[in-house]
Amino acid sequence: MHFCTKCSLSIAQHNSAVILNMFKINIKIFILLFAITQIGYGNAQISGKGACPTNIQVMKNFDLKQYLGIWFEQFKFPYFAELGGKCITANYTLNDNGEVNVINTQINKYTGIINLISGYATITDGAKLKVTFPFGRNATSNYWILDTDYNTYTVVYSCYEAKPDTHSTTTWILTRERKPAEETILKARNILESNNIDTAQLEETDQNDCGN
Repeated sequence: MHFCTKCSLSIAQHNSAVILNMFKINIKIFILLFAITQIGYGNAQISGKGACPTNIQVMKNFDLKQYLGIWFEQFKFPYFAELGGKCITANYTLNDNGEVNVINTQINKYTGIINLISGYATITDGAKLKVTFPFGRNATSNYWILDTDYNTYTVVYSCYEAKPDTHSTTTWILTRERKPAEETILKARNILESNNIDTAQLEETDQNDCGN
């Protein structure tokens, strides 16, 4: 029997590389799954001292029916629940009981897998809503609409008090088009700035190679 030392070494190196790649992929999948289970649990990453601000202005005369439909996420504060996500969308439809059905979708940029989570929202006061995602235990968070023109952009704000002396904030800029005009984004950013919300903290969402 002929024993090929170089062949054995090559096979061993190949197997090691395969195992290492599988380990890397599994780590990424674990991180993503952990992130998804956190959706709706108030995972805002921008923290501040004291209670949530009381001077945040939401829009007046909010029309829910005009707001329904698909929105494409363009910018957000760092949000652990969306770690590794791209092509993120939110779809709002009206249920028979008056609640808003919420379906958030994203593509895992590492695996290409489409991840989806479904919840519901209820209006508490005008443009102030509560969104609930049933993940193990019902997780409810604020969803305040600072401004929208219904046709091009919406600016959403959420704050919760993590501890008696700290609060955490999340904000999103969503648009009706996957690739909006620059002036649309500028309008949305101006709304945040008028509420003294630091736009320097915003992170852009990847809306490239989304398949449509």
